[in-house]
Amino acid sequence: MPEQNQKQKKMEFHKRPNNILRLLFAFLFLLVISLVICRIFFYKTPQEQLAAIDASLAIPDSENAAIIYNQLFKDYNESDFEPAFLNKDVETITRTTPWSSQDYPEIANWLEQNQNIIEKLMELSLFKKCYFPFPDLLELKSRSIFLSLLTVVDMDFLNVVKKSAFFLARSANNDIAEGHLEKAIDKYLCVLTMSHHFREQPVTDYFLIGIALGAIGAHNIRNIIINYDISEKQLIKIETAFQQIPVSFEKQIHNIDKVEKLMERISSSDRSLRERFIIWRSGIGIKNSEKKIYLRFSTDYHANLILIALKRYKDKTGKWPEKLNEIKPFLTSEDVLIDPQNNGAFVYKLKDDSFILYSTGQNKIDENGQIKPPADDWQIWPLQISQTQIKNTTSTQADPNEKIKE
Repeated sequence: MPEQNQKQKKMEFHKRPNNILRLLFAFLFLLVISLVICRIFFYKTPQEQLAAIDASLAIPDSENAAIIYNQLFKDYNESDFEPAFLNKDVETITRTTPWSSQDYPEIANWLEQNQNIIEKLMELSLFKKCYFPFPDLLELKSRSIFLSLLTVVDMDFLNVVKKSAFFLARSANNDIAEGHLEKAIDKYLCVLTMSHHFREQPVTDYFLIGIALGAIGAHNIRNIIINYDISEKQLIKIETAFQQIPVSFEKQIHNIDKVEKLMERISSSDRSLRERFIIWRSGIGIKNSEKKIYLRFSTDYHANLILIALKRYKDKTGKWPEKLNEIKPFLTSEDVLIDPQNNGAFVYKLKDDSFILYSTGQNKIDENGQIKPPADDWQIWPLQISQTQIKNTTSTQADPNEKIKE
């Protein structure tokens, strides 16, 4: 009897692994069947997925600013937005500081002759939405190895967009010196609208050009906020534009990643493993750079809202505050006092009859506003103007302390 029990136990012991193997094979069989069913009924090719994203982002032509941009690109090229006679020094001066028609009559005359371009660009301010459809998906297979870096963007088109923003900035700076402050504000706000249009696109190059346009608008309009006697109505108009801070970098970069990975899959079928590795490594570097640029851009937007509150404080009290916390009653949200680059505070110091405002950058170290590497402070005010600009900016510009009337 004991021998029989022992034999039975041995048989059960040998049966157990067989049962486990059967269960394992059954599970693997069901898994394979499930994958096959999903592949047949639910799988979408990269082209189909990209087409679905494209359809979900589509905007009616009547509401889509992309129609205006495409028409501008069709009608004009880079030279139409920047005359050939404009040398480098004058180009920088007129783009970044107020200038009078008396000082630069040739440029003033050129702008006057191109009022139709200004009017066309200003139409962009009327559009809240913008979406550029993806190109023909079948063409993606013929793109080069660096598709994921260059995306599927016509770089000539983006150069025209950038030059058109410089064009508006140059015209706005002339308006300031000539006493047309309202026109100048509207042109800078148009540049900010252009920035919003491009930042929302799920493609790297559009995203980066959007940040560049935002920097142009944010930098130049500071001069108006601080140095000129503008009304509360005008301050509110500017403030509203800077409150339209975009979605978080993580969310936007997720959208870009999703689209560009699909583009990469479409175009990478014939690539070697080494080529794919090069693209992957390069993509990591670009995204780290993008984040740094984006954080500085967000810092600029926060800083401009701080400048508006500082101006309101000065208008009410007749002086600049001793500490930055004193402007809290003049802010729509205290969150703007947090520097997006490091989640810390901005540095604010009184100096003579004015003040200094800067970010300590991503390293969170106060380097007295120094921006040259290895320092990484980010200066907000006073505006950085090169010695060449200071030398060439003439005394006939509008006095910033004089009240400008429209």
